[in-house]
Amino acid sequence: DCVLGSRALPLLGAACELTARAPQQVQPHSQAANHRGQQSSGVVQQLQPLVLSVVEALSAQQAAMLEHAPQIVRCILPALAAFLANSKSDIRLLAMKSFTGICVMFLNDGHVFHPTAEKPSETTVLLEALLCGRALPVLPRILCDDPPAPSYALRLLATLLSRGSSAASAGIRELGITQQLLLVLSGQQTLTLHAALLMFCLLQGRDVEIHDLQEHGVLRMVHDALREAAEGASGHFVQIDFSLLDAAL
Repeated sequence: DCVLGSRALPLLGAACELTARAPQQVQPHSQAANHRGQQSSGVVQQLQPLVLSVVEALSAQQAAMLEHAPQIVRCILPALAAFLANSKSDIRLLAMKSFTGICVMFLNDGHVFHPTAEKPSETTVLLEALLCGRALPVLPRILCDDPPAPSYALRLLATLLSRGSSAASAGIRELGITQQLLLVLSGQQTLTLHAALLMFCLLQGRDVEIHDLQEHGVLRMVHDALREAAEGASGHFVQIDFSLLDAAL
């Protein structure tokens, strides 16, 4: 709890930002400089995963995170966003996992994020600007990373679009990543809630058409999910994910 405080959060954010922006390699001018550069690079490689692990542990404290949401949006999330463009895929994955978890938590809370309000709060404006200005531009690269990184990107996009962010919709069109999203969706073995939600939002915004989902096999996944639910309902008792069925329908 002491880390999630009004005084500690700016310090943690600054530490994250410095670690994220630390040079991966230093150009040596001498043998001694080369040795120091290797030591510095080694320290950075050890420190970055450690800092991201600390943020991930803090993000599990949902009540405290929501209580300090305005400061986290200002101090922590921009630092995490700086990690998303890291040259190392394992660092991008760790950063994307924490970034998505925190953002989805805030996006789903109407007191924190309400973009369709007549006068959106400062936190809403800052969070939407951060997501559209710094997270969306790096998603094409993350969507190409090994699993599970693309699934975090789908989850973040689905949640953001479902909250009515017109800026996010415009950002997706500007980036032209609709086909890339369809390819990622088609590569999934089963239909997930966020995949179904993302499809619905893309259809609603007319970014894709039914035939696009047909061509990429997405409608087949919807059919399989509905068939499994029907078979389960007609047999012995099973736990049905009604939120998934609602999004699929």
